[in-house]
Amino acid sequence: VICWTLLAFLLRLCLICCVAQVITPDGVGYVTLARSLAAGDFRAGFSTYWSPLYPLLVAGASLLFRDAEFAGRFVSVVAGALLVVPSYRLIRVWYGTRAARLAACLAALHPLLIYYSSALLTESTYTLLFTSGVLAGWSALATGRARAHLLAGATFGACYLLKPEAAGFLPLLLAAVVGQNFFTGTSRLQTTARNALLLCAGFMLLAAPYLFYLRHETGAWTLSGKLAGHLWQGSRLAGGDLAPPPPASNFTTVVVRLAKALRFEYELLNLIFPPPFVLLAGLCLFRRRWTRARARRELYLFSFVAATLAGYAVTLPNIRFLVPLLPLGFGWVARGVVEFADWAGETLTRLKGAAGFRPAVRSLSAPLAVACLLASLVPLFVYLLRGDKWDDYDGQKRAAAWIKEHDPTRAPVVMSTVPVTSFYAGGRDVRLVDEDYAALISRARREGVGYVVVNERDFRYMSLRPLLDEQSPHPGLRPVYDLADSPEHRIVVYAVEPTAPGAP
Repeated sequence: VICWTLLAFLLRLCLICCVAQVITPDGVGYVTLARSLAAGDFRAGFSTYWSPLYPLLVAGASLLFRDAEFAGRFVSVVAGALLVVPSYRLIRVWYGTRAARLAACLAALHPLLIYYSSALLTESTYTLLFTSGVLAGWSALATGRARAHLLAGATFGACYLLKPEAAGFLPLLLAAVVGQNFFTGTSRLQTTARNALLLCAGFMLLAAPYLFYLRHETGAWTLSGKLAGHLWQGSRLAGGDLAPPPPASNFTTVVVRLAKALRFEYELLNLIFPPPFVLLAGLCLFRRRWTRARARRELYLFSFVAATLAGYAVTLPNIRFLVPLLPLGFGWVARGVVEFADWAGETLTRLKGAAGFRPAVRSLSAPLAVACLLASLVPLFVYLLRGDKWDDYDGQKRAAAWIKEHDPTRAPVVMSTVPVTSFYAGGRDVRLVDEDYAALISRARREGVGYVVVNERDFRYMSLRPLLDEQSPHPGLRPVYDLADSPEHRIVVYAVEPTAPGAP
C-alpha cells in the first residue's frame, strides 16, 4: 500500500509539474476565495455558492507555495495519492487482502483519478473523503460503537463542506442504521436511536457553522446557493441546450428527461468503467452463492452507487461527478480478478498434465488482468488527452497573455462569460450575460471594462453571436485580438471604446 501510494503521488506530481494545464472557471472561484482566506479577509473568503473546505485547504497550501494555483493542484495531488489507503482498507474488509492489493493498484493508476488529482477542483479531495465515509459508515454498522457512528457522521459532514449534495448520504446512513435493527434485531431501539443521533451530531459538528452562515447570508435555511442552479442546468442538459425546465405537473416530460440523463450517465460510465471492468464485476457478484451477510454488505455498497447516479441524474450529469464511484467499483473488479484466477487454477487442477501450471496461473493472472483493464481504458486516455474540450480555456489564457502585454494599466477589467481571461491577466472579472447589445455596451462602460472576450462555445447560442464576426461594425467595440486555431473554439477580444465613435 505504501508503494502504491508513493507511486500515485509521484505520477500526479509529475503531471502538474511537467504538463501545462489551464484553470477552469470553478478553479478560479476556489483560488479567489483561497487568496482572500490566506490574506485574512474571511468575509471575502467565504461564499454561499462555493463550498468552504477546498478553499480552506488551498489557502493552507498557499502558505507553502506562493502560486495559489499550484497550491490548489498540490492539494488534489496529495488527496489523490492518499485515496489508495481507504480504497485498500475498504476492499480488504469486503473481499480480502488479494483483492485489496489490486484495488490499490487501480486507485493509483486509473487515468481519470490521475487527471482529477492534478486539477484545481474538489473531485480528488471529495473522492478521498467519500471513500473514507463509506468505510467509516460500514465500520459503524458492523461494530455498533458510538465513536464509529460519530466518526461516520463527521466524515460525511466534511464531504458536505466539499460538495453540498453529500448531505444526501446522511439520510442514507440513518436508513441503514434503522434498517439494521428492523431486519436483524441485533440492537435495541434505544441503541438504534443513540446511533442515529450520533450520526447526526457528527455531521452537524462540521456542517453547522456553514449552515448558519448560509442562513445569515441568504435569509433561508439551505444546503447551498448553487443547488437551484444545478437543477436548472441538469434540466437543460437533459432536454437540450436551450430547453426550458419542465413544469412539475408534466410528469411525462420529467420522466423522459430523467431517462435521457440516465442514458447520458450510462455513456459516461461505459467510458470510465468499460466492459472488461463490468464483466469482472459480474464475476465477483455472481460466481459464488450469496449469504445474508454478503447481501447486507453488497446492498450497502450499491446504495451509495445508486444514490449518486440518481442524484446527479436530476441535477447535472458530468463525468467528473462520477469519479467518487470508482473506488467502490474497484472492489467488485478486483474480487472478480481473484475469482477468475481461482477458477482458472481449479480448472487446471482437473486437467491431466496441467495441474503444475496452477501456481504460475495464480501468480500471473492478476498482473495480466490489470494490464488488460488498463488497455481497455485507452479510449478514456484519448478522451482526456483530446484538447478540443479545453481549447476554449487555453485560448482565453492566450488572450490574457496578449492583454497583459498590451494593456498599460496592468490591472485590466475583463468582461467574459467565464473568468479565465481575467484570472490570467491579473485583472477584475465582469460577468458577461446574454443581453441587448446596447445594454452590454452601457454596462461595460459603467463598470470600467477595458476588454470584452467573446468565445464561440458560448456565443453561438446567444443573441450576441454577431460579435463572433469581428469584421462587422460593432459600435463601441474595437477588435484587437482573434484566435481561431481550434474549430468551434474561436476567441475574439474587443477593446471597449470609452465613448461612442464621433461623440464629443
